[in-house]
Formats: sequence, structure tokens, C-alpha cells
Amino acid sequence: MSFTENFLGPINLVIPIKDIGDSGIERTLELDEAQKTFFIKELDLSAFDAFECHWQLKALHKNRYRLTAEINAEITQLSALSLEPVKCKINESFKTEFWPSNQNDPDKSPELEIDYIDEIIEFYEKEEFNIGQIIYENFMIAIEQFPRKEGEVFEWENNETADEEKPNPFAALKVLKNKD
Repeated sequence: MSFTENFLGPINLVIPIKDIGDSGIERTLELDEAQKTFFIKELDLSAFDAFECHWQLKALHKNRYRLTAEINAEITQLSALSLEPVKCKINESFKTEFWPSNQNDPDKSPELEIDYIDEIIEFYEKEEFNIGQIIYENFMIAIEQFPRKEGEVFEWENNETADEEKPNPFAALKVLKNKD
């Protein structure tokens, strides 16, 4: 069992397969204050203003299921350049398919190599899906790693002049050669 199988993250939303039914499940997830506080500490945010994830889980054929979701969030991060607060809006849509683990074989499921090459497929063994973990991972990916205020640019100043001679690592060898 790996770390990711044990870790539930701050969003604990496990859906048993028996609850999905023929029509599927469609819900909206909002974070409580404890979850927002977790994100603020974990991601070193200045503020976590809003989070909403509208998700839908539907049954497909061959015991497969599709999660379709859209995350809308507003957070405040520090600019990577000036360290001033920057309000960031996140609007991230994603899809994930859940397949039984016995279908994780291109010989048994040839469509894996052709049709699903760019899709995210999670293989399941238990009779439940950790939707919260998928939402958490996609939210983490959507956050800007190096936020900056609009119009803020990094300007590099080179203090070296072209006339300055850079040290030559072989200069000491040249001196030894000239002694002979």
C-alpha cells in the first residue's frame, strides 16, 4: 500500500459504487473553514476566499465510471517577485475515468493504447471512489506556482562589464608550462 492510498487529504469524499446508480450522482462541494485553513497552511496562502467544485459521477460500460468536475476558487497568494498579495481566480475543469484494476492490461483493453492515451484513468479495486482525493489533486495542480501582479516583470541587471576578464581555470597550468 502506497502513501497515496493512505492519504485522504483535506477533502474526504468517498463515494461507494452502489450509490451511483443508473442516473449517476451530481453535487456541488464547498469547503468548510477547517479545510480552508488546511489549504492556507499547506500552500502558504495569504487567504482562501472561495471554493466550489461542481462534480458529476456517471456509470459507463464495462464497470467503468466517469467523473467530470469544475473547480472555481479564489485565493490570495504572495507575488513571486514583489511578495505583495495577489488575488488569483482558479477555474479548472477535468475528467477522470475509473476502471476496474483487471482492465489495466492493453491486451485485455486494447483501447488503452489508442483511445485513452491522453485521458486520466484511475484503476480501482475497492467498491468505492475517493472523489475528494481527485478534486484535491486537480486543485493543487491548478494553483499558480509563481504568481505575480499584473504588469509585474522580472528585470535582471548584469553588474559585470564586457571588459572584465573572467577567470580562466587553466591559467595556473599555463604558468607551469612556461617554467619549463
